[in-house]
Amino acid sequence: MESTEDEDFYAILNASEEDIKSSYRKLCLIFHPDKQSSDETRASAETQFVRIQRAYNVLIDQNRRYIYDRCGAEAAMQEWTIDHRQTTMEDILNEIERRKREAEKKRLEKGLSSVGKVTVQLNATTLFDPDVEEFVDRVPEIGQIAIQQWFERDFSSSSKGIAQFALATNNGYGSGVISFALQQRITFYTQLMVKRALDTTLKLSYLGGSLYPSLRIGFQRLLLGSTTGSISYEISKNPSISCGLDYKAPGTNRSVHLTFTDSSTDLSVNLSQKISSNTKIKGKISIGNSLVSLSYGASRRMSENSTVTSMVEVGSPGVLVYLKLGTGFECPIILSPQPDLKLTIIATVVPSLLAFAIKRFIIDPTRFKYESEEIKRKRQEKNEMLSKMKTDALNAIEILKEAANKKLIEETANEGIIIIKALYGNLEGIKKDCQCDSAQDVTIVLQSMVNQSQIHIPDYSKTNIIGFYDPCFGEEKFLNVRYKFKGKLHEVTVNDKESLSIPQRIHIVQ
Repeated sequence: MESTEDEDFYAILNASEEDIKSSYRKLCLIFHPDKQSSDETRASAETQFVRIQRAYNVLIDQNRRYIYDRCGAEAAMQEWTIDHRQTTMEDILNEIERRKREAEKKRLEKGLSSVGKVTVQLNATTLFDPDVEEFVDRVPEIGQIAIQQWFERDFSSSSKGIAQFALATNNGYGSGVISFALQQRITFYTQLMVKRALDTTLKLSYLGGSLYPSLRIGFQRLLLGSTTGSISYEISKNPSISCGLDYKAPGTNRSVHLTFTDSSTDLSVNLSQKISSNTKIKGKISIGNSLVSLSYGASRRMSENSTVTSMVEVGSPGVLVYLKLGTGFECPIILSPQPDLKLTIIATVVPSLLAFAIKRFIIDPTRFKYESEEIKRKRQEKNEMLSKMKTDALNAIEILKEAANKKLIEETANEGIIIIKALYGNLEGIKKDCQCDSAQDVTIVLQSMVNQSQIHIPDYSKTNIIGFYDPCFGEEKFLNVRYKFKGKLHEVTVNDKESLSIPQRIHIVQ
């Protein structure tokens, strides 16, 4: 295998950090080219011996192993011309990350980055108004349409320019905003943003003073752990000062913000909690001089690039539902100008059922079709590599037969571990007992791994274990092992990246 990008060195040696040397010696006794009896096995052994040697050279070196554990095989295999007397491992990791950032920057399209958003507000109050009798009159009306576009351009690693354009129509009237901002990072934890906004209103008659340039200055600083404090001051026609605390941790976001203006004081509390790998629940409380509202809802990632969010707001504005698709489309729906318990329940239940139906009958079938086609495409692209992996694995199994037979004789005499059948692949292939191409028979490989009536495989993908290959690329894989220990039949099935330790009592087949 020429490329090291996807190789798992621990899997190649089938060893944890403590067992690297002993595993290396055992594999060398089996796969050293000089110990092979024929030219055919010698060539196969040499291929595996190169992999073993490459994995050992990285894992036995403390510095290279440190890099490998954090940055992968490709980074660990590079030659680093760094003076270790003056440079720490953190410096090396920083250099690796810098090179990755440079490569990513070159890969991405140069120029402006752009994000757009469309908001369509619907007034659906007539749907629930008993005084409205005609069906046509009950049809929701479009109250507002807004289009926003942001452009960003990096001038350096610490500064960038931002331009925003916004257009909106509301009840036949239109408005537009153009704003420009320069963001400059002063320190690691502090930012300075200078913003100049230009608001223009187009009317039949000119009104002097319709241009109100503004200046906004803000500061942020990391206070404790994952908590950031911020304060900003805006000088404009309606000056304001705001301060807040933001807490961000894996799966959790919380924030409290307080804003003061000439005419009002507003407090907002936000919470976002991840409850599964694809779902977040959100909540918000807003309290002000003329506004009290409670918002709650959830967002769910439907696919890699699409997220659906549904929020319900109840309070002074009445009852509203906010539907968002990704970051590009938002649709607020006004159900009632007044708080209403019945409508609140409807607004909570209906979007949830709608989201479930869309996911079940539209998103899931579409995603399944796309993923199936993507797997086929990748298989075709990597067909040559997968074929070589399979050939190398089967050749390695031939070399392992002698070691496996010796282990089998020893274990039979001691009533130790006797591997009856070991299958690696998807569940369908395992159930069919390797009667299809989606599973591989690895009985010989497992028997050769027995050491003092024990087998232990750490929690890494088993595809890189010598003698294994990927029989179902792109699909979820499992390892099923049927074995005897002390004359009793055992069986266990583990996920591809789940550790395996045998024998265990819970594996006994009753």
